[in-house]
Amino acid sequence: MSATSTRVAPQTTPTETAIPPATEDSNAQPESTEPPKSDEPIENSAPASISTVTVPLVSGLATSGLPTIEVVKKLKPSVVQIVTEVAAMGAINQAVPSMGVGTGVVLDKEGFILTNNHVIRDAQVITVTLNNGKTFPAELIGGDAGTDTAVIKIDAEGLQPAVLGKSADL
Repeated sequence: MSATSTRVAPQTTPTETAIPPATEDSNAQPESTEPPKSDEPIENSAPASISTVTVPLVSGLATSGLPTIEVVKKLKPSVVQIVTEVAAMGAINQAVPSMGVGTGVVLDKEGFILTNNHVIRDAQVITVTLNNGKTFPAELIGGDAGTDTAVIKIDAEGLQPAVLGKSADL
């Protein structure tokens, strides 16, 4: 994307809906599902009722009123995939491997990652995949079933932690 390209979502009031009206045109051609090339600007063809979304938990983003796509771009390097392996007992007392998948967010450069407790519950093996495709074994630091939160840790360099805000600043 060139330095002069901009992406703007129209502003709306909180009472407006983001659902475009249905059309009865049976001859309408479906829009292309191919993503635009990275060096091409994206035209804003969204209905006028779609608004800018703010995320209050991300420091500095809530007050700036960034469009959702910009928030996602800022957080993408901090989001990880978590794959778990659990050995369950089968019908004839044989270990049957089972896999689970979830996501997490990098909390700091030391490798602490916040995820959901149900993602890592009973896992014998936890593997984290970063946004750049690199994978790392993870260890469980702790979890809480009541709040469905857990912290795991990986040993990796160059991590980009998410910038979190304070609820008191809302």
